[in-house]
Amino acid sequence: MKKSGAQVVFELEVEVPLSPQEAWNRLNDWPSHSKWVPLTRIDVDRNDPKKFVAWSGIRPLVLEDRMHQLTAEFNGTHGESTVAKLGPILVGEARFAVRPGTNANSAVVSWREDVAVKWLPQFLVPITALMSKKMFANGVKKMAKY
Repeated sequence: MKKSGAQVVFELEVEVPLSPQEAWNRLNDWPSHSKWVPLTRIDVDRNDPKKFVAWSGIRPLVLEDRMHQLTAEFNGTHGESTVAKLGPILVGEARFAVRPGTNANSAVVSWREDVAVKWLPQFLVPITALMSKKMFANGVKKMAKY
């Protein structure tokens, strides 16, 4: 899909009190994202569990974010996943990775988004990236509590 719009990129790392396996399981459980991503519901395609749509916002202002998980590799301690964002507003890629944390009962979650945001004015890119980074970091911390 062709990218059009302002390019927003952010990266974060958060250490969570979960084993790498548990962090990986939670990150790949798409419907559970609704528990820790504010104002968001995830609908998974019944025919292909790697395809899903996130609906974020409050009606009538709801963002449709169609996605397809392209890769998902986990070896028991380290994992990485790539998700294509297919539009209609966000087009690009999200990646998350999991690795062991500083102790046996923790994991580090890395998250990177590189998306074109349709209709976003260029002057709002820095604040959008910063707000997105904070929102996702808080979401990952909240994920560890469920």
